[in-house]
Amino acid sequence: MYWINLWREIMIWRMVKKVANQNQDLLKENNLRIDWVGRIYTVFNLPQEVIETPNTREPWLSSQLKLVDDILIQLNLSDVVYPEFTQIEGTDSYLLVLYPETEYINITLFVWNLIKWIGGGYVLVVLFRVLSSNPKVLEFFSQISKYL
Repeated sequence: MYWINLWREIMIWRMVKKVANQNQDLLKENNLRIDWVGRIYTVFNLPQEVIETPNTREPWLSSQLKLVDDILIQLNLSDVVYPEFTQIEGTDSYLLVLYPETEYINITLFVWNLIKWIGGGYVLVVLFRVLSSNPKVLEFFSQISKYL
């Protein structure tokens, strides 16, 4: 199941990157950029009135995210990309990164599943060789095949 999910995530990532690259002009008009991996990002500089009022940062950022979401709806990407806000250290600015889900695109999971599949295949090969070299096992399977 891991390999199917990994394949789906890679295909979604490629689709997001392709759509973003095809619509670079629209994204640039709205101050959105694309990095080499295919993530869409922008920086929001907080206005002075938002900086001075302590509880207005999140609502202001949400309103800005709504504007970005309207663009993503135009590109049919709003269902497949997820936002992540990060405050830029030493400033009153926030970095917004939009990227597809990456639950299965993970080197640790990849290596672990590769080891499991190679190990399982090795066990099956050894088991087949042991069973196929034993005459009693071969006779047992030939008897079973008569009833199938």
